[in-house]
Amino acid sequence: MRPTFLSLTGPSQLQLRLAAVTFISLCLAVPADNQGIERMPVVGYADRLSVAQGETIRFMVSSKLPRYRADLVRLIHGDTNPEGPGLKEEVVESDINQTYPGRRQELTAGSYVLVEDHPSLRLSGSFTLQAWIAPSTPGEGTQGIITKYSAEDRRGYGLFIAEDGDLALWIGDPNGNVEQVRSGVPLRAWAPASAFRGLNQGVNSTTWYFVAATFEASSGRVTLHQEPAVEWPLDGSRALTETTVAARSVGQSDAPLLMAGYWTWREGKMARVGGHFNGRIEDPRVFDRALSQDELEALKGGAAPRQPVAAWDFSADVSSRKVSDTAPNQLHGLAVQMPTRGVTGHSWTGRESHFNRSPEQYSAIHFHDDDLDDAGWEVDFEYQVPASLRSGVYALRLRSGNGEDHIPFYVRPGEGAVRAPVAFLAPTFTYLAYGNWNRGTSQLLSLYSHHSDGSGVSYASSLRPILDMRPKVVHQDFGPVATGPHGFNADLHLVDWLETKGYSWDVVTDGDLHSEGALLLRPYRVVITGSHPEYWSEQMLDALETYLRQGGRLMYLGGNGFYWVTSMDPEEQHTIEVRRRAGTEAWQAAPGASTITAPRASWAACGASADGPLKSWSVRVSPRRAAAQADPSSVSRAASTPERHSSSRESDRTNRSETFRVWSWSTAPPGSSSIASIMSWVRPLTGCCWPRPPASPISMTM
Repeated sequence: MRPTFLSLTGPSQLQLRLAAVTFISLCLAVPADNQGIERMPVVGYADRLSVAQGETIRFMVSSKLPRYRADLVRLIHGDTNPEGPGLKEEVVESDINQTYPGRRQELTAGSYVLVEDHPSLRLSGSFTLQAWIAPSTPGEGTQGIITKYSAEDRRGYGLFIAEDGDLALWIGDPNGNVEQVRSGVPLRAWAPASAFRGLNQGVNSTTWYFVAATFEASSGRVTLHQEPAVEWPLDGSRALTETTVAARSVGQSDAPLLMAGYWTWREGKMARVGGHFNGRIEDPRVFDRALSQDELEALKGGAAPRQPVAAWDFSADVSSRKVSDTAPNQLHGLAVQMPTRGVTGHSWTGRESHFNRSPEQYSAIHFHDDDLDDAGWEVDFEYQVPASLRSGVYALRLRSGNGEDHIPFYVRPGEGAVRAPVAFLAPTFTYLAYGNWNRGTSQLLSLYSHHSDGSGVSYASSLRPILDMRPKVVHQDFGPVATGPHGFNADLHLVDWLETKGYSWDVVTDGDLHSEGALLLRPYRVVITGSHPEYWSEQMLDALETYLRQGGRLMYLGGNGFYWVTSMDPEEQHTIEVRRRAGTEAWQAAPGASTITAPRASWAACGASADGPLKSWSVRVSPRRAAAQADPSSVSRAASTPERHSSSRESDRTNRSETFRVWSWSTAPPGSSSIASIMSWVRPLTGCCWPRPPASPISMTM
């Protein structure tokens, strides 16, 4: 069932049309104070968003000036609109409130795989490097594919894409002389079908190449193979290069082997990776001999590699950062800066859309030169939260020169602490998803951004500055309709209301609920959502459903909630993942690549239910909870009723026949000043979060 788009007339309907435009404008918002990190005198982040009483939190700071001031503050209200109460923050006495020496810390983005140095990789004689690649930005600088080469000492070997977009082999001999052999024929780029960056990605035209380089040490003979998996008329990108170089041996390098990059600088334990590869790599392999043409043809045809030094299988361990080597040497690697896993390879047939059911068709990783999972800044200082510090929203306020930044974090009750009757569930997954949206820094991307190669951003991390998860931040649309706080700053309105009304309350976060489940909520009489709890994981849904089944209460204060399927990194738990498909996506995952790689995720949907004429609203609930629902006529809040449908746990996570039903109601009719009623009506009107089959919790009768 699709929503009906209406032609609205009359005073109250005009107000609703404005509300609809307001909501759409918010979806397209850009910050009014859009300054990138480069223009901030001082900026930082913490090693966690949520910390319990008694635990320790660490802060990382970058300052342009030699000194900066840090103060711990409790945040109450962050909207600086002069028509409201303005900024409310209280300085908390603490030993960390002092002046610190400042230093500049850089953002170094770009994903790659790192394999620690091993004697079997220190090749000095003949070798072969082989892989399948789907490059997305050939011709935009030198890019490493498989490299064990150090630019500092000019020794080692590597398979590259040269600056002009053609395949290249580098050999650094023991004397520091570097031989570079190139195919001379540019590779075709993998690219989204949509030529317009702001539109959905749609169907992708993926160009795969079988690439290989051999070096015969005794003769100096080098061959380069650049063979497209599918040849198009007038393509001309196939190349076979055969030549002889002066080198008769390879200079051994103790640098770790890299995939999707190469070492541009190394000095002791300090090093920098550059030449990041954009696109997909599959089945990279290293041999300590020059393979024959027949052996290469066999590999191209899918034969198992014979006696490789290393043969990495990207289809294994996709839910982790481990990159598995199937060869006897077991030279396992580590995926750095969170490249996208669980994506289709060159052999994908289109018959399967889930990597678990056909892993051999999903043995690729998509790398990006702007992936950033961990900024990796050095710790400036840490803070052990006192057991006496009340639960709430806090920040480390930084000031340097005329610059200011806040690093927000949440203090939740510690083990054994007395709980308040009310819990504010801070939608930190949503804050991460929108984090750094249009903030003017290319290394800081949101889940609404595109990578430099046009593909969508699937991961968002808290281990980096999040410039719009701050008080005072204002989002402004392209016109005069909607200007105001969003996300974190908007939810400080709720904090101020709780404080002003004198309620006793605690705060917990999405990440806490995901990790701890229903036990986290059990002590509370009521759980209150934020204004925009849009991103939910299956674990969170299960926990909330259990809480409600056991008699808990939920006040749903969101205008957009329970929608995008979200997972959290099961290893380090500072990163969320979203694969957009068939929804209100800013981009759309490539065919076959819409399944989240983290274990257990479900489909979530949101919306509101309206029956009868627009001035009359009601809540539709499942029979099993109808008796438990309170009378909605006396409140202006939302109810949530979880309802399960039969489903197989082994089915495609993005096609799970599960939905979490959410309704909003208000005593005020649509067109009134009630934000809850306006936003609940606007969502089904605009269709901006219309759930997909097999089940829809939204219905409208006009």
